[in-house]
Amino acid sequence: MNLFLNTRITLIIGISCFVHATGFSQQTFKFGKYDLEEIELVNCYYEPDADEVILFHVGISSFANNSLQTYHHLRKKILKEEGKDKANVILRFYHGDDAIESIKIDKAQLVNFENGKEVIYKLSKNEIFEANLPNGYKEIRMAFPNTKEGSIIEYTYEKTDKYLTFIDGWSFQSTSPTLYSRYTIGIPEGMNYNMLTQGAKLTQLRPKPTSNGYYYWELNDLHSIKPEPFLSNAVDYVEKIEFQLSNYQTLSNPGYGARTQELVNVLHTWEKAGDEIRSTSNFNTYLKTKKGQAVIPGVPLDDLKSIYSYVQNNFVATSKNGILPSKTQKDLINSGSGSKADINLLLLSILQSNDIEAYPVLISSKGNGRSNLVKYPFISQFNQLIIKVIINNEPIFLDASEPNLKIGYLSLDNHVNEGFLLDHKKSHLTEINLKHKSGINLLSKISIDKNAYIFEQNIRMSDYEALQFDHYYEGDEDAIKSALAKNNEGEINSFSHISDEEIFKIDLKFTLLEVFDTISTITFVTPLQFKKFENNPFQQEHRAFPIDFNHLFADRYSIVLQLPEGYAFDHKPDNLNVSMQEKEVSFSYKSEQNDKKLTLNILFAINNKIIMPSKYEELKTIFDLIINKLNEPIAIKKI
Repeated sequence: MNLFLNTRITLIIGISCFVHATGFSQQTFKFGKYDLEEIELVNCYYEPDADEVILFHVGISSFANNSLQTYHHLRKKILKEEGKDKANVILRFYHGDDAIESIKIDKAQLVNFENGKEVIYKLSKNEIFEANLPNGYKEIRMAFPNTKEGSIIEYTYEKTDKYLTFIDGWSFQSTSPTLYSRYTIGIPEGMNYNMLTQGAKLTQLRPKPTSNGYYYWELNDLHSIKPEPFLSNAVDYVEKIEFQLSNYQTLSNPGYGARTQELVNVLHTWEKAGDEIRSTSNFNTYLKTKKGQAVIPGVPLDDLKSIYSYVQNNFVATSKNGILPSKTQKDLINSGSGSKADINLLLLSILQSNDIEAYPVLISSKGNGRSNLVKYPFISQFNQLIIKVIINNEPIFLDASEPNLKIGYLSLDNHVNEGFLLDHKKSHLTEINLKHKSGINLLSKISIDKNAYIFEQNIRMSDYEALQFDHYYEGDEDAIKSALAKNNEGEINSFSHISDEEIFKIDLKFTLLEVFDTISTITFVTPLQFKKFENNPFQQEHRAFPIDFNHLFADRYSIVLQLPEGYAFDHKPDNLNVSMQEKEVSFSYKSEQNDKKLTLNILFAINNKIIMPSKYEELKTIFDLIINKLNEPIAIKKI
């Protein structure tokens, strides 16, 4: 079976007999019947700032007429004036040329409660609109009038999906907090699906059976999907369930006599999946280059550096997503632009023509909706293509579609744990291990000259620290000076900025002057003027999703403070050694004093890129201790 297309499936049991499940033992909800608790609800107790709450969203899926039909019932409440725009409901679906998906609204109404009475407004069919979108998508749009704080909105609809190879299933979370979510499905005999769950709660939950052979999952008190510090890809951790068809049974009648059953496998091996991808027409054009053949005539390319540089500088990426090339190799060379997959496959072709071991690798980038790959050969989970080369038995990962990336670096949204390596011998999952030592190394000498502290700073930023710094400031030295001078609270009297061409490395050398009050007998100086965090970024009381630092780092600070005659330290700073219980974050602060010389050696390290929300309180506490210590002033007195 083609991995990219769906086929109509005739099952041994004739699935048209499956209808919506009824008579469940679970909690039931009647349309338009509201209990006192819903009417009196004024906020969501675990997200008190929410302007809307989903009271419940339940769905029942069943198979009929070679399609999956899912009945939705959703009820939500507007909690604040700011939430009134949530009364505009949009339901998007993929229609395509063959009506792959469709949505039919059953009922929709809004109710306000005035003087103890229900004031109901029911949407008519003329107030429900279907809009066409690009690329085969459509939307159902509903706008509920007379929305105010306290309004309850409720609607039911049926979604039909003809694509049975992969079932989207159910997302239990929304952009608003959800008090209760339940999904029920009945899978007919003769169809075997692999169940794919994601989310901290759902992966620990077993499905519950109903009295008529269906199964359901239910979750309570679900946080909203929204940005949080150190997480731009919350969708990758959403509580959801999906289904991948593994095999199904058909009836066949080759001649006269009894009909026989036939088992049809849908879920192939990784090897078979890789062969299918490699054999697609455009993809195959990048694999025909022979060893020693010039892919681009007249351009001498014979080593990794020159090949990578040429492709990176001469071809422009028009899109990032897509695992199949959008054009042939010849068309890409002639046009000079193409997708990320096009450009990286051209890189592959040139590398292989020079006998450099290289492979295409499919990945699911951050924000693609999956925190970990499904261990089945389910191709739709991948959305981007990069290259893996082997040099001196060491793997190096490449992406020539990004103009600012050096060899061995990937953009932060490509920092994933593994990918699908395509090989004509044996395609397989492969680890993506980026061995970089990101961080800040600072050497600082602090002295006093008349009424000013003099900070002589030498800073080296390496790997992704340097990449992010360069990307943010784009080489603007005036902006860099302003940032280093703390927005003119201090004054820079010398400065140099050096960026390495081979690896991401930036060296900064500057002297900062900070004037202090000469009248006071005690002055205070903060020795660490340049650091990653000025404040604790984790201020929320609770955390719904994991913390993603994107990459590991170790910041090292070595500071020497030398006092002249007439000054003395009021006290020596205390040492501090703290870490999370499993060393995900570690910090050490050591001070040594020798008369008028104080030396500080500081190490701040993130040793695990991902920290789960169950450890948020511990992380927040550790960061409070670290940030307070990094900002701790030193008291200096006149004598």
